[in-house]
This record gives sequence, C-alpha cells and structure tokens, in this order.
Amino acid sequence: MLRFGILPWLPLLAFALFCSGLNASFSSTYGQFFVEPDTNSDTNVTSGLSSPETDEDSSSAEIVLLSQKLKKSSFGYRHLVGQVKNIGTDTAQFVKIVINTYDKNGDLIGTDFTFATSTTLKSNQKSSFDLASDTQNFKGMEYYEISLQWNNPDFTEEYVENAQIYKDNSTKTSE
Repeated sequence: MLRFGILPWLPLLAFALFCSGLNASFSSTYGQFFVEPDTNSDTNVTSGLSSPETDEDSSSAEIVLLSQKLKKSSFGYRHLVGQVKNIGTDTAQFVKIVINTYDKNGDLIGTDFTFATSTTLKSNQKSSFDLASDTQNFKGMEYYEISLQWNNPDFTEEYVENAQIYKDNSTKTSE
C-alpha cells in the first residue's frame, strides 16, 4: 500500500536529483512586471515579449508564458496562477515556474516555485500552474518577476529569466 503512495512522486524525485547535478544553459528575456502598491488586490500583468538574440537549436522545446495573475492574500498565502505553452518543436519536461519578489530598492525579498500541471509539454501544448506562496514573500513588495525552466528530451536545461506574456502574432483576428 505504501508503494502506491510513493509511485506518483517518483518522477519528480528523479527530476530533482537529476537537476541537482546539471549546469544550466540559459537564454533570457528581460523586462519587469510592476504591480500596484496594494499587495492585497488582484493583479493582472501583461506585457509584450522581448526576445533576446539567440542561436538556439531549432529542434528544442521553447516555453512561453501565456498568462499570469497574482491573486489576493487568502489564509496566509497568495496564489500566482497562469498558463504556459511549448512553442518549440520538441517536448519539454518538468516545466518549473519561479517567482521572485523585490522591494522598492530592487532587493530580493522572497522567492518560490511550482511546476506546471502537466509533467511533459509536447509542441504547441499548454499547461496551467498554481503557485501558492506564503504572504511573507510579498511583504514590502514593489514588483515581481517570473522565470521559466525546463528540460529538453536530451536532458539539456533551458531557462527564461523574467518571462513576459507571449503574444502569438500568427493568430488572425476578424474585425
């Protein structure tokens, strides 16, 4: 009976042990998410994606942030909810969403992370996430940044620092 209780956590444990020995190769996206001074209000932050110059392998996964919302404090926690998507050509595994909160001086005051609901994201697949973080990580917060991290099928690690909301320009709209 105990065996069945551990089995669902086995892939996550293996991933954590594997990642502890990896060196991260990263590309980053820069910008800032600013929130209103009232940290108890629901906060919706959107921004255009600003991509860096890269010479990435065209057969890799590429995770982007589709949406995010920092919700009001409830029972000692704040929730960052949203959705990510793999716009790359390969499968991504263990997509990690990290939030870093900063004070008005730009000093880090809190950090937390969660994983996307889906363990693997195939090309064009989306997944939601819900990060519940202690309200202590938000005391004195002026702004926050979201970073994304994932593994490719060849076990290389990818990273996007300060991810911006991705706008898909290929979507056609009717007027």
